[in-house]
Amino acid sequence: MKVLNNTQLEEWFHTQQIAGGFRVKLDQDGLGEPWQVQKNNPYPISRSDQDFHRAVAVTIESIGNQPKKKWSQFMVEMLNTRKYKDLDINGIILMARTEVDGKKYYLVQAKAEGGALNQVNSVFLTTTIQASFSNAQMNPGKIPLWNELAPDLSGENPNTKVAPSIEDPGIFYGKHNLLAMCDLSLEKADSFSIPSNYVWADREGIRQLQLSGDAAQFVGQVLGTFE
Repeated sequence: MKVLNNTQLEEWFHTQQIAGGFRVKLDQDGLGEPWQVQKNNPYPISRSDQDFHRAVAVTIESIGNQPKKKWSQFMVEMLNTRKYKDLDINGIILMARTEVDGKKYYLVQAKAEGGALNQVNSVFLTTTIQASFSNAQMNPGKIPLWNELAPDLSGENPNTKVAPSIEDPGIFYGKHNLLAMCDLSLEKADSFSIPSNYVWADREGIRQLQLSGDAAQFVGQVLGTFE
């Protein structure tokens, strides 16, 4: 299992930022009329089954070293929820943790945040898993480590601690996420094949990126809840 020191973590993270993310801007004026968006209606889009969804029109522009692209689209809130102890949960925020020679390390990722409006760079350090249950249900293979780490909400995993839900700080209000900390043996952690935008880091390195404003709020929420 490869871990990075503070300097290496900062260098790796800024390399991920330079590689590219997306700048997202609200653009209801540009998309509203052809899509019949009602600006005063919080549920402007309806399917044939009359299941209404909140949506915002946005313009998205690629940034960094990737090919330059710009397009407009809707960001539509996923309303599917999962039950956990009588709570309706929209998504899961999970951190994987292991210990090496008495020191704790955390599996973090550099992730382009679609809900990070008008940011200079939309790539943030975040938790091992940050996903809605809707996306996990439709595209589980596209969420790294989901099948290996996501807790079974129908039972209790002794290696995973779960906290009550918290409100999502993203652009859609009223959503709630489940917080989880998954403790892994060093052997299990070493067995993972992780993408290049994932690394194992200690608290000191993570704290540096929190102080510089490069870490998502979810990181502090999970660490603050379980430690």
